[in-house]
Amino acid sequence: FGQYSSKVDIFALGLILTEMCVVLSKNEAEKVFDGCRSGRKSDVLNCLPEVKRFVNWLTNVTSTERPGCKQILDHEFFGMNNFTSEFFKKFKIRRIIAQSRSSIVFEACNLVDGIEYAVKRVATQTGYSEYALKEIRALASMKHENILSYNNAWIEKPPNGWQKRSDRHLLPSFGSEKIMNLYQGRSEFIYIQTELCKDTLADWLRTNKSRNTSQTKLWFKQIVSAVAYIHQKKKFMGI
Repeated sequence: FGQYSSKVDIFALGLILTEMCVVLSKNEAEKVFDGCRSGRKSDVLNCLPEVKRFVNWLTNVTSTERPGCKQILDHEFFGMNNFTSEFFKKFKIRRIIAQSRSSIVFEACNLVDGIEYAVKRVATQTGYSEYALKEIRALASMKHENILSYNNAWIEKPPNGWQKRSDRHLLPSFGSEKIMNLYQGRSEFIYIQTELCKDTLADWLRTNKSRNTSQTKLWFKQIVSAVAYIHQKKKFMGI
């Protein structure tokens, strides 16, 4: 290997992990070592593809391509299969209502009560979730007949890379090819569960070519009433 560097230890860690995952004779272990050192990857881990990819990363023949210990510890390899999303455990997704660069809104059925809700997921960097929490607290305090009612909220902290991998499978199945969220560093995901409104004003404006003045007056009065209530709450809460 030439002059010693910390990447020699990383290579050794890859070999150690291999022997921890599969039983090898002394001769087989030597063949694995020689193969990794020369760039020929062994097939002893073919039955464990996730482990094999991880070991190949650690034993890269080019030492500069091997990770450091911090990268290893932060990798999705650890805890990836042990994490269970509360959202996926409690809800069945019906469709995607809306999405932006940092949030996505699902129409989802609660598996316990059978009721459909709107569930907004907001991606935020660890330690920078205060803005989203302010939205939750404000929404939770709103009690008005023309404002969607708040039901619940929670924070999920999946292993690094877990959410991105999950969305690669999830979003295309609901007609969304792009992963819109920002997955940088260790993201936290804040979920906000509210009453579901099947249609929005934007939907109505887009699909209805006729206008009923009486109906319009009623709806507009409801909108103004809700806005007035929000203004009052903001003043009271000092927002």
